[in-house]
Order: sequence, then C-alpha cells, then structure tokens
Amino acid sequence: MRTLDEIAVAGLIEGFYEAAIRPELWRHFLAEMATTFGAEGCGMTPGPGSPLQPVCSPSMDEACEFGLKGGWYEHNPRMTRGVKLFYASCDVVTEAMLFTPWELEHLPFHGEYVNRFDLRHFAGMVVSGNAATGLAFSLERVASQGPFAEAELDGLRRLVPHIQAAGRLALKLANSRQEGALDAFAAFDCGALLLDWRGRVTRVNAKAETLMGPWLNIRGGVLSASDRECDATLQRMIGAITSQWSLQGSEIVDLVAVPRPPARPLVMHGAPLARSATDLFQQAKAVIWIVDPYANPLPWEPVLRQAFGCTKAEAAVAVALAQGRDIDEIAHMRGVSLGTIRAQIKGIFAKTNTRRQAELVALLLRFAPFPK
Repeated sequence: MRTLDEIAVAGLIEGFYEAAIRPELWRHFLAEMATTFGAEGCGMTPGPGSPLQPVCSPSMDEACEFGLKGGWYEHNPRMTRGVKLFYASCDVVTEAMLFTPWELEHLPFHGEYVNRFDLRHFAGMVVSGNAATGLAFSLERVASQGPFAEAELDGLRRLVPHIQAAGRLALKLANSRQEGALDAFAAFDCGALLLDWRGRVTRVNAKAETLMGPWLNIRGGVLSASDRECDATLQRMIGAITSQWSLQGSEIVDLVAVPRPPARPLVMHGAPLARSATDLFQQAKAVIWIVDPYANPLPWEPVLRQAFGCTKAEAAVAVALAQGRDIDEIAHMRGVSLGTIRAQIKGIFAKTNTRRQAELVALLLRFAPFPK
C-alpha cells in the first residue's frame, strides 16, 4: 500500500494559490498533484454550460483532447452525479461512490471514452458552481494503480478548502482581465464580444450592444447575422478563431461585412486571444470586434496640420471637402470668397501631393481617427 507523503501534501497548498495568480503554472501544478497522490494524471473539468475549458497535466493530454473532440465533456455523468453528492456534504467522491461495477463497464462515458485510456479509478471534488456551469477537480489512476485508499482521500479532503479558494481567486482575476480587454476596445469606439472555446458569447461591451439589431443578434449565446450568406461567413470565422485544432485547408476569414439596410454595412474582425494554453480560468478564447466605418469618417484638423503642414484654414477646408461639401457651400459656411477657397484648395493639393479632389478626399479619409 502507498504511503502518502504528508509533507508533500502540505506543500501543495502554496502551489494552488500561486497557479491562481500565474495561470501558466496550472499544468505544472496538476502534474505535481498527480505525482504526490500516485496518480496517472490530474485535471480540472468544467460543466457542459461553463465557458471554461478543461485543463490537465501533460500525461492526460491525449485523453483530454479526445474528450473535447468527442463532446464527452458535454455529457459527463461524473459531473452531474458528483455535484449532487458534494452538496449532500460529501466533499470528495470516487468512482465507487458514483457508479455500479456494471456502469463502469457499460455506460457510454466509460465504455467509449474513459476505459479507452484505462482510467478506471478517480478521486474528485467540486471547485465551484453546479453541474451545468461548475468546475470539478479530479485525480486519475489507471487500473494497475488501484483505487484511492481512505488515507489518501483524507489527504485530499484537507486540500478541498484551498483548491476552492484558489479557484475563486483565479476566476476573479480572469474576469478582471477580460473586463480590461473590453474597455480597451471601447476606448477606440469599437464594439467587442468575447467568445469561449465553444464559440459562445460570454461578454459584450456597451458599444457592441448599440450596434446590434435585426441584422446582428445573440441568441442562446450564439452570435449570428440575419443575412444567410453573411452568417455562414461569420460562423466560419468564429470556428477558425475558437478552434484549438488547426483548420488545414480551411479558408481564412479575417473580416465579415454585415449588411445593415438602409445604413451601410458593419465590419467585423475576429482573432484568438493571446493567452497561455494552460489558463483554465481565462474564459474567453477569442474576440470579435465591430467597427462602424461610417460613424464619423472625417480626418482631424490637428492631424492634417501636423502631417502636411496645412494652415488652420486649409485644414478646415480639407475636412469640409471630406464631408462632401462643394466649394460654394464651403465659401458660404466660412464667410469668404470663392477665390479664397480655390486658393486654399490649391495649397492643399500642393502640400498633399494630389491633383484631383477625389484623390485628395481618398487620402484625407485615411487620416480619420481609428476606427471612425
């Protein structure tokens, strides 16, 4: 019988809190947990409605990837049964407490998934939440390692409050980081939506809400466009930016134009979030940002003065031209003669190295403040 190293168990406590603050340490920490308890591996498993993504020790990578691809985390009887026992004051559960011997052989979750990797024994706990949106922690053993002894379960029970506290801290920090990401897009007047690893919307900033309408909506966490062809393109982009497996041969979709009659289309961009692949608690896998290109497509006068050496009057005339005003209207608006306006436009042509008004306006619009 294995003897549990009590000093090593106590030493794990600090690791929980360190991983909560530094997410890149989770995989190393889970591997240390598995070694301390004589397990094949260790993992954190979210409920089917959770935006979190499973993470595991390196020894469990193949099993974890197979579970993700096969949808087994969506139909996980360990989670549904384990949560019920947990809230009935059972802090640590094992396979023998949740399943009959027949179920361990014949339930699809075991017969088609778990037993494929010989993971016959486990000891787990609920970190937070409920069966749908919660998070569970488990140690996994292959058949030859045998079930967990009572002394080992007692050692795991002593860690329960620390694992739960670290989990709450990690979630809080992750939420703060994501709110900061949304604020950054808002600073540039961009609508932004964060997506989880399933492609579901988890957060939306206020600007994105104002750009929603019949042409673009969120139902059941799924972002979709009313235009069928546009929506097909949007779903391809969402799949590409949230997939953790390479989409070989797939068309790269880097923007989607969303029809918005009678107004002009919105432009949507998407990208995976730069993150540690081991950051379980960073709920967002990708971001989509929305730009209204025609909200205010005008250059700033100070920019034109600095970039081209325009006078204050020339910069004002340039902005009026970018607005589509003709020279008669500009002269009336500024209270000067047509000759004065023509002279100022001639000066603008010289300073911007342009010759025609259409060429000048095209250049000016490039100096509009992003993304307006």
